[in-house]
Amino acid sequence: YANGGGNNFNQISDNRITDGANGIYFTSSTVRDMNNEIAGNILINQSASAIYALFGENLKIQRNQLSTNSTAFYSIMYIEDCDLTTVISENKITNSTSSGTAIYVSGCDGTSTTPILIANNFVQFGATGQAFGISPFSCTYINFYHNSVNTTTTDAANGRCFATGGTTSNLNVKNNIFQNSGGGYAAVVS
Repeated sequence: YANGGGNNFNQISDNRITDGANGIYFTSSTVRDMNNEIAGNILINQSASAIYALFGENLKIQRNQLSTNSTAFYSIMYIEDCDLTTVISENKITNSTSSGTAIYVSGCDGTSTTPILIANNFVQFGATGQAFGISPFSCTYINFYHNSVNTTTTDAANGRCFATGGTTSNLNVKNNIFQNSGGGYAAVVS
């Protein structure tokens, strides 16, 4: 748990974190947390978010395994206002019990020369309600490359492997596998 800003150059790696509300939590409202890395962790059964990050820069979230048996509405990875060369890659996310979003990014802005990268993630997500695999909301300059997302919810209106929202622009979505075997949508861009 890091709160208050100015939490820079921290590495949280190779841990097993079980239960609790949030597994790893970085938040600030005034001073950005910069150059932090969350890598190689196993996070199991958090009730709010396995990884929660707000107001950061150059954040690296890589090679983590995230799973839950929570039945609450849930964003497994909740990333908000984390900008510039942020990387979310090589994570494995599995959930078959709760409704929500596997990777939610909101207000995250790269630039044309320093885009955010979300790549090589594996997502298996399903329940009986909303199941969004990857969902950028009001973001700019993000590259989505080589992600594999399978949603299995039986809620056809709210099952989406990839779903944008808000004022989202300059996204590159290439070489991903989006499969919705529950009858919903593979991708929704709105």
